[in-house]
Amino acid sequence: MKNQPTGDTITDLVRVRGEGRDSVLVTVIAKEGHGPAIVQTKMLVTAEGRISGTVGGGAIELIAIKKAQALLAECRGGIVEKYDLTADGQSAGADVTRTGMVCGGSVTLFYEYHGCGEQLVIFGAGHIGRAFARALPGLGYRLTVVDSRPEYIETFEGAESAICHDYAASFSGLSIPGNAWIVIATHSHALDYQVLEQVFRAGWKTRYVGVVASRSKRDRFFGDLAKAVPAADMTNVFMPCGLNIGGTLPEEIVVSILAEMQSVRYGKGGHAHMKDRK
Repeated sequence: MKNQPTGDTITDLVRVRGEGRDSVLVTVIAKEGHGPAIVQTKMLVTAEGRISGTVGGGAIELIAIKKAQALLAECRGGIVEKYDLTADGQSAGADVTRTGMVCGGSVTLFYEYHGCGEQLVIFGAGHIGRAFARALPGLGYRLTVVDSRPEYIETFEGAESAICHDYAASFSGLSIPGNAWIVIATHSHALDYQVLEQVFRAGWKTRYVGVVASRSKRDRFFGDLAKAVPAADMTNVFMPCGLNIGGTLPEEIVVSILAEMQSVRYGKGGHAHMKDRK
């Protein structure tokens, strides 16, 4: 791809954010000696690779792309790294990375993470799913809703993406972002379990999996899931989901689930979780 000027890179950043995709903007913030990098030039990287711009090409650019993609997987940025461009590593030190380039000097890059908000996927476009859509504005979540009933998907409002999908079919083809928050609230117990199993069969890396359930349903689901997907890591499954704050209306249930999600999001403990009730 032809290197694009900084203005085009910023335009691409806006476009990528509008598409709901995370990215890392890499900027050359310092340079010593020779080398192709130019201070203030930028490169935009997504999970798929470089979108536009450059930080000098060659080994330094390949290293920067891999570093940016690693930061994308961790959803973090604000990282400054210095790279040695000398054959003998004379610029190298404890805080300097060797590149194998022989241009001379060094270059320092700043990695700036641009996330598109927390990705929340609700399985079930019924009362609870719709209550979520009404409660989410302002909380920083981007909502995707999935349901097997086309008439519910067609009339759902408030989601960035509404997907009609058979719960019994593989989820591997669904476009679910990494580190998503998952809430399972379908219109039947059997379908809830189908979704739970398919989530783990798909191998998604999730921040949270919440299931609207009873305690007896939880015990049965965990037993069945352990047999169906023996390698499933269920440590981040909250079932029944929500904080124990009372209420049975859809809006009240959603408040308790969102409160629990916020406690996980910000690492706040000491709360009474429904899943811990005896």
